[in-house]
Amino acid sequence: MFVHIVHKAADVEGKTPEQAFLLMSYDRENDTHLILGHDTEKEARAYWEESYNRKHVQSYEGSMSACIHYIMFSPRIHEMPDVAEEKLKELIYLDEGGEPHLLSLSCVAGYMKVLKGNDVTLKAWEEGINPDLINEGFNDESVKKDARQVFSQYGHEEFAEIVKEALGLETPSNSELEKYFASLPPQIQGIARDWGTSDTVFRDQALVHLRKNGE
Repeated sequence: MFVHIVHKAADVEGKTPEQAFLLMSYDRENDTHLILGHDTEKEARAYWEESYNRKHVQSYEGSMSACIHYIMFSPRIHEMPDVAEEKLKELIYLDEGGEPHLLSLSCVAGYMKVLKGNDVTLKAWEEGINPDLINEGFNDESVKKDARQVFSQYGHEEFAEIVKEALGLETPSNSELEKYFASLPPQIQGIARDWGTSDTVFRDQALVHLRKNGE
């Protein structure tokens, strides 16, 4: 099993030491928190990588939020060949009463539920797998998927008119529209996502970008 460990650096004054924490997930059905784990490294990587890269292509604000969030918490993936309860306990801080500490870590970009770790957890974080948070190949298929979601909500017609005007295409196909939408900068895509493809600001910015960069 692969579990997630996040990190919190020591503060400047040294009052709060460097710490590591196990990431938790919420089991809504049973109203409880569980240690988040995945069966494969690929699944564990995808948990961070897909979320991170998707935020980068949604909007400028989403991109900045993702950067701040992952800089603050520096996630790593720890492989546990043995998932016995005793092995998991080695990664969990227990107080004098033998109880774990469920905490919330937060910053301006978001928050997460975690279990407080110990020196073993910190060492596991230091030696853990670092997710590839900037994936150059992500945009092609994932942004097209996002484009399809925008078009399913607002339709293709308005963006088709923009593409026709910017590039002189008579009847762009839906796949071509998805490709051109995916080529727009994240902040322009974000306008369409929030306000629709008929929004004047989106139309003006998309026209300028496609005229300059479209093929």
